[in-house]
Amino acid sequence: MRIIGIDYGDSRIGVAVSDENGKLAFDICVVDATLGRKHAVTELIKIIEKYSADTLVVGLPTNMNGTRGDRVVKTEKFTKALKEVAPDLTIVFEDERLTTKYADRLMLESGKHQKQKGVSDKLAAMIILQGYLDKINQS
Repeated sequence: MRIIGIDYGDSRIGVAVSDENGKLAFDICVVDATLGRKHAVTELIKIIEKYSADTLVVGLPTNMNGTRGDRVVKTEKFTKALKEVAPDLTIVFEDERLTTKYADRLMLESGKHQKQKGVSDKLAAMIILQGYLDKINQS
């Protein structure tokens, strides 16, 4: 069973998927969030069904000091909308502090000097998912 990871944002939602063994994460796409929550939920459900995923790992954007800001509230509202459409979906929150900065650094190191729309979002989703996979596979 595969696991889907997302980096939720108001404009774009980066999406990643695990391999079938749940060891490695791969970035796959970006969902356009500017078209509304209903569109974003529908697109993510299609991806979840395509990969037969039963778990969704969502990056939780807590503040650097660990407090919850307005981004956390928006992310939780979005996941609630997903849960209403897919009640059997397991949703796990993963700390996403600095993942976008790390993704941007990876892009620079790979020779991509300009931030390409969506690329850092996909990479951030992959980093979030890989962090979760590493934790569950430590035993």
